[in-house]
Amino acid sequence: GINAEYGKIPKWKMAPSIDKVTVASDLHADAGTPNQDSAMFLSGEQAAFLAVFDGHGDSGHQIAGELSSCCEGSAPAEAWVHSALQPPSSLLADLFASFENISCLGEGAAAASGSTVLLAATDLRRCTAAFCGDSMLAVVFPDRVEHTSVHRLSNPCEVSRLQGELPEPRRTMDLENGYLVHHELVDQFGRPRLCANTRSFGDYDFGALGVHCIPEIVNLDVEGAIALVAASDGLWDFVSTEECGSVVRTYCAAVSYTHLTLPTKRIV
Repeated sequence: GINAEYGKIPKWKMAPSIDKVTVASDLHADAGTPNQDSAMFLSGEQAAFLAVFDGHGDSGHQIAGELSSCCEGSAPAEAWVHSALQPPSSLLADLFASFENISCLGEGAAAASGSTVLLAATDLRRCTAAFCGDSMLAVVFPDRVEHTSVHRLSNPCEVSRLQGELPEPRRTMDLENGYLVHHELVDQFGRPRLCANTRSFGDYDFGALGVHCIPEIVNLDVEGAIALVAASDGLWDFVSTEECGSVVRTYCAAVSYTHLTLPTKRIV
């Protein structure tokens, strides 16, 4: 559907559906280059849990993969989708805390690599999301789109936070291009190292510049919503939330789908 509406993304392809969930992935990576995005999904009769991870750096695929595996093996998450007894914010906070124990984050590879994290627990009325980085959840309604924020320098709240923490914010934050600049570390070409996310799992080299993995946790009303769309910047760097909402509404109108009857039916 994206390919039909937006010729500017010709390399997007639709993967097979998995338990009522259609997974889209950018498959244009060169041969031998690992896909650094990872995702997982759990569903019950009236509730669902989903997660999106987007790795970056040489070991980003390993970090994203281990974070995803940690969620897949989560007994509390599996129990929540069937009973929803635990408050979702508590479930997501506990999962974030457990991520710090994964093996690859204790290795040197995580100094220059990391992953964004987006977790969401939803029923038919409310969705609770916990996230760090620039993977984003959008809730599509018939007349609007609501969404989580991103942890980049395009977010005024993150800019304000870093201005209060950094000794030289003007030198460290390249607001025009959207990067944190580490002048004490250089890449293979002798240029200062850059980081696009202001929160991330890993990226320890940028810890001194305010990058951390403390999640932002928000509640979103989904009653009356048509769809939930969870994706990494592989989607959001090319498609605005309003464009995404337009595509979703067009598709749902074509199949006479008017509201979110079960969370598992329209989660991407």
